[in-house]
Amino acid sequence: MSKLDRRPVSEPAYGTTRRRPAATAPGRLRRGPRADAAGRLRQSEAALRDSEQRFRQMFEKNRSVKLIIDPATGRIEDANQAACDFYGYTRAQLLALRICDINTLPPAEVSREMAQARAEQRLYFNFRHRLASGEVRDVEVYSGPLSTPQGQRLYSIVHDVTARKESEAELSKFQLFSEHASDAHILLDQNSRIRYANRRACERLGYGREEILQLGIPDIDPNYDHAMVQAHFQCCIERRMPPFETVHRTKGGEEFPVEVSSTALQLRGEWFAFTACRDITERKAAEAQFKFLAHYDALTRLPNRVLLSDRMALTFAQARRSGQQVAVCYLDLDGFKAINDELGHDAGDAVLVEVAQRLQRSVRAGDTLARLGGDEFVLLLQGLDGGPACAALLQRVLEAIAAPLHVAGCERCISASLGFTLFPEDDGEPDALLRHADQAMYRAKQAGKNRFFSFADLALPRR
Repeated sequence: MSKLDRRPVSEPAYGTTRRRPAATAPGRLRRGPRADAAGRLRQSEAALRDSEQRFRQMFEKNRSVKLIIDPATGRIEDANQAACDFYGYTRAQLLALRICDINTLPPAEVSREMAQARAEQRLYFNFRHRLASGEVRDVEVYSGPLSTPQGQRLYSIVHDVTARKESEAELSKFQLFSEHASDAHILLDQNSRIRYANRRACERLGYGREEILQLGIPDIDPNYDHAMVQAHFQCCIERRMPPFETVHRTKGGEEFPVEVSSTALQLRGEWFAFTACRDITERKAAEAQFKFLAHYDALTRLPNRVLLSDRMALTFAQARRSGQQVAVCYLDLDGFKAINDELGHDAGDAVLVEVAQRLQRSVRAGDTLARLGGDEFVLLLQGLDGGPACAALLQRVLEAIAAPLHVAGCERCISASLGFTLFPEDDGEPDALLRHADQAMYRAKQAGKNRFFSFADLALPRR
């Protein structure tokens, strides 16, 4: 036996790989390196088969449209059932196609879109794919590399975005129209948030575009809250939302009236309320002016004949209940025509305004002062306890009017002639009492002007 052979049995000779199997457990032996490598290979292969099977299941059963494409030839090498359903081809028909057969964009535009996607750092491409029916759909294609035994392939996920693109196109048309509108346009979501506001809305409310998109409708309409917006939405959807008036508040706190017309819009599956808001400040001012002129004199801003008639009916009813007297007084200016003819109508108007102010200072708070036209005024004095009380008030009126006037740089003097009748002693319709007071006024003029006369003292039969 050589020296090498004299080594212990448990110690292998140099250069040999032979070992004595070692027990790892009772009745079992440790496997050698070759057996371990083979086991690991079998495990890797099994894991790879499991991974491929899982990928195949995910690929086949996923609802998203999926394609595997050879980037060198553009040939479609695999497609899932969702792809077959979307494009309208059988799987065999689809695998016989190249991607350029369904992508309607020419190669130059495809290259341009891919370059733009890289520049914008987005993970998808915008293409237009033609279905078997000939219909063209807008799609977003997400592609990435896939290693296969045949080499690198493109794994593409295709999303149909036609409806979204159509909504965006409609929204773009809406915005183009809205930006040039003279009315404020606001788009609200169901949470009362402002999702869009046109240029006019931003200008009138005093907000920047980014600022206004942070607001809700209660921020600009003090009459609205979230619950009211919900009810508003439901009415819009049911097409039973008539135009209405409300108030909008600017960034600076100014409030102004608006007329709002609303309609429901559905964009990307979400409901919005499109509101056109018209500033009606001028219209409201015109309405107020029209209403004012219907009851008041434009020059002196005193009640006119219409409002006087209403006041007389109300005052007479109160006098019947209280048992007190009401004096109906008819006043006509003395010397006014000379001023008007000599100094002009503007000077005449200034005199009438001054007279109205003096009359207002002479009567009591509960009395009514009206202008019938020209230089004729009516005083309705209520709560009187007899003729002496009325005479004292009328004397004060005459003194106020007789004070010198400064008009057109000149000092002038005028006076007034007054006639009156007392209710309920003179118990008739308002127009009848005005005629009686008018008759008494003419008697005052005939008696020398700058005085008052009672209808009761006239030697005329009552009418």
